[in-house]
Amino acid sequence: AAPAAAAGAAPARVECFGAYARGFVVGDSRGTVHVFERADEREFYRAVRKEALPQSLPSAHQLVKHVALSPGEDTVVCSTDRMQLYRLSLVAGDDGKPEEAALSVLGQPFHFAPVTGVDVCIRKPLVATCSIDSSVRVWNYQDHSLELCKFFGEEAYSIAMHPSGLQVLVGFNDKLRLMNLLMDDIRVAKELNIRGCRECCFSHGGHLFAAVQGNIIQIFNTYTLENVGNLKGHNGKVRSLCWSADDMRLVSCGLDGAIYEWSIQTFQRVAENVLKSCSYTCNVMAPDGKSVFAVGSDRTLKELSNCQIVNDIPSTNKSSPNEIVLTQVAMASSARALFVGTAQGTLRTLRMPLTNPADWTAQAAHVGPVAKLRLSHDDQFLFSVGDDGALVMFSINDRDGHSLRREGETAWAEEVLIGKADLEEKNLTVADLRTRVEELKMANEYQMRLKDMHAAEKIKEVTDKLTHDIDGLKQQLEALRIEKEKKEAQHEEDSARMTESHQLELHELESQHAQKLLAEYEKCQDLERRGQQVQEQGEEKLRALDLSKAKALEELAAVWQQRLDEKSESLDLARVEMGSLTREYDETTKQVETDAEREILAIKNKYERLLKDERDTNLRLKGDNGILRNKLKGLSGEIEEHARHREEMDNEQKRLQAHIRALERDIATGKKEIEERDETIQDKEKRIYDLKKKNQELDKFKFVLDYKIKELKKQIEPREQEIEQMKAQVAKMDQELATYHSINTSLNLQISELKAKLAAAEKESASLRDANMTLKTLSSRFRADLQTVGRDIQNPKALASSVAGILARYCGEGASDPAAGLDEELQQEHNRQREFLERSIASLRQKLAKNEESHQAETMRVMKENVMLIKEINDLRAELADSRSVNKNLESTVRSTQRLGKMRGQTIDITTDTRSASVRDLDDLEQLQRIVQMQKDEIRRLRESLDTRPTSAPRLPALASSTLA
Repeated sequence: AAPAAAAGAAPARVECFGAYARGFVVGDSRGTVHVFERADEREFYRAVRKEALPQSLPSAHQLVKHVALSPGEDTVVCSTDRMQLYRLSLVAGDDGKPEEAALSVLGQPFHFAPVTGVDVCIRKPLVATCSIDSSVRVWNYQDHSLELCKFFGEEAYSIAMHPSGLQVLVGFNDKLRLMNLLMDDIRVAKELNIRGCRECCFSHGGHLFAAVQGNIIQIFNTYTLENVGNLKGHNGKVRSLCWSADDMRLVSCGLDGAIYEWSIQTFQRVAENVLKSCSYTCNVMAPDGKSVFAVGSDRTLKELSNCQIVNDIPSTNKSSPNEIVLTQVAMASSARALFVGTAQGTLRTLRMPLTNPADWTAQAAHVGPVAKLRLSHDDQFLFSVGDDGALVMFSINDRDGHSLRREGETAWAEEVLIGKADLEEKNLTVADLRTRVEELKMANEYQMRLKDMHAAEKIKEVTDKLTHDIDGLKQQLEALRIEKEKKEAQHEEDSARMTESHQLELHELESQHAQKLLAEYEKCQDLERRGQQVQEQGEEKLRALDLSKAKALEELAAVWQQRLDEKSESLDLARVEMGSLTREYDETTKQVETDAEREILAIKNKYERLLKDERDTNLRLKGDNGILRNKLKGLSGEIEEHARHREEMDNEQKRLQAHIRALERDIATGKKEIEERDETIQDKEKRIYDLKKKNQELDKFKFVLDYKIKELKKQIEPREQEIEQMKAQVAKMDQELATYHSINTSLNLQISELKAKLAAAEKESASLRDANMTLKTLSSRFRADLQTVGRDIQNPKALASSVAGILARYCGEGASDPAAGLDEELQQEHNRQREFLERSIASLRQKLAKNEESHQAETMRVMKENVMLIKEINDLRAELADSRSVNKNLESTVRSTQRLGKMRGQTIDITTDTRSASVRDLDDLEQLQRIVQMQKDEIRRLRESLDTRPTSAPRLPALASSTLA
């Protein structure tokens, strides 16, 4: 009954199905809902409706994923892959057509991609959201409706709402746009060249706003859009901004683990706190401005005062022992509660002041991490958005059920923005409509006058007609009254005549009845006499019959007593035989059950041992995995430190080369002015003495660094040994896996053998059970028949027929086969027992299959862990090779520096072993050694020039330059 596909198009795919009393509803992959109803043949269905989804979204067509019918089966609700809801009415109107001809949006359109930003207005009950679906939406949280919605060509990353509710600031991929909120549109007012703005925020007064571009925070004037200042200091991306209540300070946090407090007057950093082990995602400032609360990747909630951590609250307590990443934080303006969002989509409410460990109440909100949290200005509602595309609104109450709303009624602003052209167009439209109203009013008045005149004429005609009809009816009423009086007089005469005739007839009937009553009394006396005679004769006959009956009963009792004794003997023999068969059956059943339980217990113990060994191995591997991960993190940090030191060394080398060139120029100038530096020689000698002391200290420090280098070399060798041990462990686990496979094969063979034994035992048990049930049934039926015969002991004929029936049933030719007398109840009991055994076998098979599946799953898990361990080993090897190559590059750089010094006639003694973790200290040591050697060479040259200087030359004033120092 599926609809035929259009010519040239691929056939539609059925995505969902819903049935109801008259037929069913189908949703397909083309975004169409089909309604089918049962035809007259009762076996076929015909398509009665076909409705396509309205194109309410600018993206590609939607797929109908689910359909649901109301309990009254009058409405269909369908959901799409774009997270939208639509409704379709199935109720038909008076003309047989549906009341609603097409699908309509249920409620309002929703976001169909992760929501990236949310902000709340102060002066209006509005909340604005932006999403990856390139849409910006403004919601009214007072009447729960969508005020405005507009789609753009780029994805929206952040949004901020002006306190007046007349403007929004939205960060797109290419630019930051300031937009006006009009009555029915969102219109761009200004574009700022800020790409990929992930965070923006208006000040509380609305005169400033802050926007993030990478790791720089830019401050703009809202009205002039002038960049009044830039806040630089973060080394990573900024993830959260928070203004103080007086808009004089701004607190920011980022992925670099830094929390900075900025002064808006000077645009300088006034306080800071850096924790590189944590990447902050959100921070909030207390209303009094004295405390800051922040969350990040370290799974803790931090309270800072003057940018110093005073409270570090973990994300666990007695009720929630598992750690969880905290993503967002928001604080009520009354400072009575703190709200925290988690990576699992839950919201936690903490009472202020905070305690450690904290006590909170959790509320589920999203399927995925909480992206943003915002509070309404009156602390009445909490808004949360997440990656599931949902905007969730919570009403905030304390434990007593009282709202946190501050005293005083909130007065919302009612003004809206409208463009001049739109206003002029609306004014023209209003003037046109007023003109049309006046024209319609005049036309309606003229039509009303015409109708009044026509109605007056109609009323006059109807009044005349009714007056004439009333006169005619009055005449008819008078004639009917006269006729009525005549009929009443005639009726009274007839009644008197009939009364006299009835009295005469009554006297005649009384006399006839008295005569008949005398005759009947005489007949009754005669019948009583005859009845007494018949009764006496009947009593004599009954006494004779009692005597004959007693004799016949004695004779029959003797005969049937003899036959009953014979039957009792045969019944006792049958009971003895049945007891022996029952005992044999019970013993066989017990033996089979004991063997089966013993084998099942052995298999269960074996698998439990295997499961315990696997769990121990899993725990050991998890511990090793954790150790390797910690080592991997340490090596990664060292590698990053090496790379950073290498860049610093390159920069330092360039700086030193420039410094060397400058010194060479100074030396050339000093040779010309050597005579003027006699007075500086003593100072230089003192400085040489001090530098010698520093050189001695540096030699000691060099010895310490050499010792550290040796220790690090010793640490590298055990790591290589650990890698070899892990290789051996992986090979051993592969061997254990092969052993598990062989054990699994042998267990499958044992299980098949046990199944065969169980089937044979079940067949034998079933045959014995059938025989036993047959004998029990015969015995119970014979007892019941004997009891029935005992009831007829006073009736010889019934007794004789009952005994004959028993004899024919149990001793005749048809009684030789006991199974032939099984009735319907016995067959039902047999079927029930068989079904019970079949269900038991099926449950055992299912348990066996589940055990096999769990064993296979455990084996696959161990294999996957082995693969992950091998991959981590290979990554460690690659990182070790990279670090070695970095060390080689550093050594080659040092050697090139030495060669450069030799080319210039300088001897540079530098320690070339750079494989130490303290590369920065070695760099400082090398720099100091170079400076000391340069100064020694310069002093030596100065002394040589002093020896050749003439003694009669006048002394020149000393130079103030300290370049050579």
